[in-house]
Amino acid sequence: MLLGVAILVALTGLTLGHVRPAAADDQVKVLLLLDVSGSMNEKLASGGTKLAAAKSALKRVADSLPQGTQVGLRVYGSKIKEPKEENPKACQDTELVMPIGPLDRNRMYGAVDSFEAVGETPIAYSLERSVADLGDQGRRVVVLISDGEENCVPDPCPVAKKLAAKGVDLQFNAIGFDVNSKARKQLQCIVDETDGSYYDADDTDELNESLDKLTKRALRPFALSGKPIMGAAGTSNAPRLKAGHYRSTYDLKGLDRFYWIERTIPRSTITVSASVIVPRGRQGDNESWSIVLRGPDQPYPCGLTVFTDTGADGTASVMSQALTSTGGTFSCAEGDVLLQLARLNNNIAGVDLKPELDVEIVVTEEPPITNLAELPPGLSDEAIDRTPVAAAKQAKSVVGGVAFSDAPVLQPGSYLSNIVVGETLVYQVPVQPGQRLRATLDTPAPGRKWGFEGYPVGARLSVFSAKRAQLDEQLEEIPQGSPAKTVRTTAGTPEIRIRNRELKGRPDDVRAVVSAAFGGNHYLMVSLRPLESDLLGVLTPVRLNIAVDGEPTGLPVYAEQPPTPGPSSPGPSSPAGSPPSSETPVPTSPGPGGSETPVPGGGGAPGVGGAVTAVLGILAVLVVAGVVTVVLLRRRAATRAGGSSGPDGPAGPPGAP
Repeated sequence: MLLGVAILVALTGLTLGHVRPAAADDQVKVLLLLDVSGSMNEKLASGGTKLAAAKSALKRVADSLPQGTQVGLRVYGSKIKEPKEENPKACQDTELVMPIGPLDRNRMYGAVDSFEAVGETPIAYSLERSVADLGDQGRRVVVLISDGEENCVPDPCPVAKKLAAKGVDLQFNAIGFDVNSKARKQLQCIVDETDGSYYDADDTDELNESLDKLTKRALRPFALSGKPIMGAAGTSNAPRLKAGHYRSTYDLKGLDRFYWIERTIPRSTITVSASVIVPRGRQGDNESWSIVLRGPDQPYPCGLTVFTDTGADGTASVMSQALTSTGGTFSCAEGDVLLQLARLNNNIAGVDLKPELDVEIVVTEEPPITNLAELPPGLSDEAIDRTPVAAAKQAKSVVGGVAFSDAPVLQPGSYLSNIVVGETLVYQVPVQPGQRLRATLDTPAPGRKWGFEGYPVGARLSVFSAKRAQLDEQLEEIPQGSPAKTVRTTAGTPEIRIRNRELKGRPDDVRAVVSAAFGGNHYLMVSLRPLESDLLGVLTPVRLNIAVDGEPTGLPVYAEQPPTPGPSSPGPSSPAGSPPSSETPVPTSPGPGGSETPVPGGGGAPGVGGAVTAVLGILAVLVVAGVVTVVLLRRRAATRAGGSSGPDGPAGPPGAP
């Protein structure tokens, strides 16, 4: 059995592809649901039948998934040849040909060879049976492969919505195999209910690539995660949060919700980010959010006030960050901080926004910096270098994440990936103070299959800070009629300097500089803008070239913090809530899966230098990493047993500080 790839990355800093076995309580259960209705006997233009292609793809999955993965296989339309008008039982023709259990390749091969395609397409009923197969505990993923629309009920989407309500640890994904527009719409609606992914596949190769991506993603943490919380309509009964990872649900009413953030370190810097995933393909969506931080009894914001939206195409996640100040008239340097968050209902008339969206809220706390005056001054302007990054001689294949929490960690170099139009992929790159990040997106990847002849597509590349604030975004439109030409999109960051945060209050055009003030894993976000709705879900090859310029310099030294009683540790997918209990705190910044990665140079007591300090610092980091690893595994076991997932256990009693 496996632990999700991103959890391993969070604890060891390894890149995708390095997977270790997991404990039983960490396992992900994956159910493959295959349409074997009569239409799957149709021939593909590329040769062979749809059924033969699907069986081949399933066997490839059996070969590629790590041994012990919890996987099962259900099919529908395999037994009853009569149409539903002659035999109503055709709408209940579904069979679990391989119950969920540790992967055995020979067993899966036998299951794949055990059925034929003869019947109807009862998608809704089969989804109900699939959820029952998966049980009601743990992370559960359904990957549906269908070549047609539901023909037993008018619309499977309401059934999917009802099933999705069974828990946040359930996810639907779908591959439309040579489908028409009606079937595509149905499948997209199903996956939207659980923030899953939809891909189109027109031939055997595309089916193989799509199924490979979805099954690998199934082994990672879900895109949005955190302890479930609900904000209050007022400040007096607002829930109390510590640094950590949280998840809440917002409707379209546009009401402000409030949360108190407990400061555990005097004069610390608190940052808050909010992230959502907007359903793809809803032209005209304009998801807008506001996020404000205030001190106790302060009428005015004490840090950056952020208003953010997705733009008109509705394909990008919403990302925003609020940063507390440590000086000035309205300072948040002391006491608890009030978070005010709102989903603004300002969509254009006639657009059907999703009634409810989950939002992931990440709160971090940074100790005071003792050597601030000696650090390089903040930049006076944006100063982003957008010189294209040359491709490396060899490019590695990588499967991107769909949000911050499941983004793989990449090092400088070139990477090949497949993205579908309307999808957003996210990657992480370590960048420290004194360095700057540059990235170039090549669309399509040179020498790769390209299917957009005559269609306009926009290639977008965005860069976000270690605290999830947008630093840069560039969009290049791929011209109609020039499919052979690779379009290059380059974006980057200003030089990361700790004192960039001192530029609060400057005009919006240098806001990116203010947020480029933290070392840690920065994020690259890649998306193909659907200028034509028919292109949604089409698989596209891209190449991402990454460079990190400069060496780490201007590293902060943090004030020593008194030891705290007992271990202070995050939840299963949470950022570290406070510095470890040590005389030499290790400052952190968000890493993959909401975890945290040490920032070089953050430890060490002021005034102690030389090789001894360096060795002690390294040993301290290793010890802390070991403690955090053990605590994470113990907390995960306790969390699964208790039915809660939170960084700090139950929230404290309500009430203003």
